[in-house]
Amino acid sequence: MTAGAGRDADPGGRRTHRSWLRAEATSLLARGSASACAKTAGVCREVLAVEASL
Repeated sequence: MTAGAGRDADPGGRRTHRSWLRAEATSLLARGSASACAKTAGVCREVLAVEASL
């Protein structure tokens, strides 16, 4: 028997929470990438570039 067999695939609705959190973080990073502050905009663009792998 494998670990987690017979259990809910997503106990406590964590996937829903992570989905909401990812969407919010992506939205904030997109706003930050348009910032007037060059450092903030640069960091946000760099994180957005690798966001899918996080």
